[in-house]
Amino acid sequence: MKITLKNENNPKRVELLREIARAKETAKATIQFWDHPVHILLRETIASAKRATIYGNLAAAGPAELTAFASLAIAAGDKDMAGAIVSRLHEMPASARPVSPRSIADALVGELSRELTGGLLEVDSLLTESALANRMMEQERSGSNGLASVELALKHRRLAEVNGARIEDDGHEAE
Repeated sequence: MKITLKNENNPKRVELLREIARAKETAKATIQFWDHPVHILLRETIASAKRATIYGNLAAAGPAELTAFASLAIAAGDKDMAGAIVSRLHEMPASARPVSPRSIADALVGELSRELTGGLLEVDSLLTESALANRMMEQERSGSNGLASVELALKHRRLAEVNGARIEDDGHEAE
C-alpha cells in the first residue's frame, strides 16, 4: 500500500506519514532475511573455521553419518556443526537427503526466525493500518477501503500463521 497525501498543509503529519512509509519499506525489505531458518543458520556460521573444518570432515559421510551428526548438532545446540551438515545436505539431490536441512535449522534457529518474522510482519501491519487510517481521514470516511482492507487481512493471516495459528477465511482461528 502506497501512502499518498491529498492534503499536505500539516507539515508534522506529512513528516510523520513519510517516516511511516520509510519504516514500512524497511520492515518489508528486512523480512526476507529472517523468514527462513536455513538462511539464518548458514548466515550465522558462514565465516566459522569450525564449520569449515566439520564440512571438510563430512565430505565422504554417508546418510547414516549425516543423520547421526545432525542429531548430535541439534542435541548439543552446535550451530557450526549444523551449518556444515546443512551445507553438505544441499549438495545432495533432495530425494537422497537422509534428513531435512530445514528441520535441522528449525531446531536451532526456528524460534528466532518466527519471532523476528512475526515482529516484522506485525510492524508492517501496524504501518499499513496507519496508512489506511490516514486515507480514511483524508476522505472523511470511517469505513474501510476494500482493497486496503483485504491487504490488511492478508497481512494479519500471514502474521497468525508465523505465530503458529491457522486462520480460516472468516477471520477466526481454525480449531
